Amino acid sequence: MSGQIVWQKLYKCLKDAGFDVYTPGQHEDYCGAAYCVVSQDRVTPDEDTTAGHLTLTVIAFVPVDQYSALDGYVQSIRQALEPMHSEVAFTGSTVYEVDQNFRAHKATLTYRAMQPDLSSDSQQEGWWITGIEQVELLVEDETYTLRTATQCKVDPIFSLGEQQVLRGEGKAVAWMPPEDVVVGYSISLQDVTVVPEVFALVDGGQITEQNGVWTSYQGPDLLQTWEGKDITLRITSRQNSSSDQTGGDIRLTFERCRGQALPFVWKNGAFWSPSYTLLSRGTLGGSAYLMERMDESQREGEYGT
Repeated sequence: MSGQIVWQKLYKCLKDAGFDVYTPGQHEDYCGAAYCVVSQDRVTPDEDTTAGHLTLTVIAFVPVDQYSALDGYVQSIRQALEPMHSEVAFTGSTVYEVDQNFRAHKATLTYRAMQPDLSSDSQQEGWWITGIEQVELLVEDETYTLRTATQCKVDPIFSLGEQQVLRGEGKAVAWMPPEDVVVGYSISLQDVTVVPEVFALVDGGQITEQNGVWTSYQGPDLLQTWEGKDITLRITSRQNSSSDQTGGDIRLTFERCRGQALPFVWKNGAFWSPSYTLLSRGTLGGSAYLMERMDESQREGEYGT
């Protein structure tokens, strides 16, 4: 049984027994009546097994002027949790303290739950993602492939909700947590070489060609809405397993990407590497991106094809 299920069962057991029970951080006011808080503490390894054990705590609170009621409240908590003796064991540790912040006396009861065996037979083999094999930009029926990309950074774009706090008599009595949502991703890509078609695609300008060779590039118009095409961005990296075997590739796909105007940083004695930024904004309720495992035969695209 996992530790998350254990503490949830402790919580439910006390709740069903009629206790006023909370998880950490839920009870924010002064202690006006007895209540308890259930939390998952830590996993402690065992010397003689590969399992280790999970430590859980139940903290009992009584008002600061009702110290004599604390022992009885602690005993009632222990009795209520006796039906769970096959899943958790009371360690015998009870720590009594005064909590000035909540104007309460409190007692911390420590319980122990066994973790599942972590032997090699029960573990999944790990794997790592290394490097950038290639980056593809797909627009309509064309695919542009970069094989010299050196760095890619993906950051979520949040729409932050508003936190509401109910105040009374100079203190917070309740609060409503903000509901933050992800609306898309910002993708920063560093390349070693300059591919004019990719440069124009992301920057939003126009290439002038003569005899199939580009002769000039005009950047996007100022003070106008960017009107570039939707881009599908695919980033492919190498997958390696813990046994040092190549496991094919990992590919991330971001739909509905739009480029942004490119910055320029030139230095004497150094090569200039273009830095591209694309914003991926999915459809309402749609998936943000797709991650796939694939073999080398599934790689596609060349420059400008």
